[in-house]
Amino acid sequence: MLLDFLLCLASTQEPPAEKLPDPALFDALASKSNALPAFLAEYHARTAGRDTPTTVRILYRAPDDTLIVFGTEAMYRIHDGFLDVRATKAGEAPMAARVAMEQPILDRFTRLAAAMRTEFPAAADAWSSAGSAGIRFDLSVGEAAGASGKSLQFTASYTRPSPARFGWLQDLARKPASPAAEDRLVFDEPDGDPLGSAGMKITLSTTTGFIEKVEQRQSGGETSSFDLAALDLSPELGDAAFALPQRPADAVDASALFAERLQQLQTQNHRRDVFACIAKLVVAKTIGWDAEARAHLAHVLEVIHADAWKLENEVWIGEMRRRMDEFAAWLRDRLRDPALADAASRGKLEAAVAEWRRSLPLAAGAGLDQRLSELTIDAEVTKDEALRKTFLEIEREAVRKTMSSALVEPLLREFDHKIDQARLGR
Repeated sequence: MLLDFLLCLASTQEPPAEKLPDPALFDALASKSNALPAFLAEYHARTAGRDTPTTVRILYRAPDDTLIVFGTEAMYRIHDGFLDVRATKAGEAPMAARVAMEQPILDRFTRLAAAMRTEFPAAADAWSSAGSAGIRFDLSVGEAAGASGKSLQFTASYTRPSPARFGWLQDLARKPASPAAEDRLVFDEPDGDPLGSAGMKITLSTTTGFIEKVEQRQSGGETSSFDLAALDLSPELGDAAFALPQRPADAVDASALFAERLQQLQTQNHRRDVFACIAKLVVAKTIGWDAEARAHLAHVLEVIHADAWKLENEVWIGEMRRRMDEFAAWLRDRLRDPALADAASRGKLEAAVAEWRRSLPLAAGAGLDQRLSELTIDAEVTKDEALRKTFLEIEREAVRKTMSSALVEPLLREFDHKIDQARLGR
């Protein structure tokens, strides 16, 4: 699930501290947070220019219950392998969603892990399919939809076994920080950083592992912030604490859209993990970065993006199948019409079939340029710019190839089958 808080960019930024944190500290924080049986955290999100903050409550109970309440507008719950959503907004119909999370994520990871073990045996231990998925919390910064600036994105999802339940501990462990009073570290994020933008300051508790504050100052002096207002590390959370209100009878079903969004997050996680793993092998000279290794990486990326094309476009695929059914039914009816039995009429019908078949790949490819333009690899993955460039070249080709093999060709086969059935009067 995704909570967006607008954080407008500032133009001035003090350079980050040069000292990297002690890795042992972050290992200890990860172990401590992973062992929490439950927690209840309350944040206040303040957007620059608005006086009233939005309260965000985050409840967690081991092993896999999470509830995030975003003001009075939205509730997101992960329970028993599913994501449930309730959302209301003034002037709009209520929205609800129920999406399977755990099994689709595990299925997709299993396919990728098998490919990594096959293509890169040296990484086999890191890509074991053993273990079950768990809930992981992440914090990142992305483009704000419909506005200039950035949005703070707090996400909770199922993921494969991870060293840290709080994903930000893995991210921040590799970033320079300056110490602050009362057991805290402050991270001033430079422009273009994967966990920040110009003017972003993150305060981390070195006692609990929780992010206590994210703030963004504008040139005019106003500040957007995300502040930890209350934290209970031993709450009594019964089943009632995770209960959702009944789904409104007039609620818009957004399940398919949420399912696609979750798959988009999964794609980004898989890309990051694969590139980081291969970069580590290359830097350590465990593998040579030769043509053979590039071909192996291409095969892995094809697995990622074949899934991405199919799973991130289920709504569009469903619509195309509906349109194919309508067209096939129209063709079947026309072929039955005695008035259209002459050669000229039949020729026009076949021309319509050919045009429909030609248009399908064009429709599928309409989003290709945007997808390619969104492919980036952060310096956090590897500081080797030449290696990042090669990774992206291989990935772009994998995206083009799988658009055809995983999206277009299966739909064309379905279309041809439906047309064959229509010609048989079925």
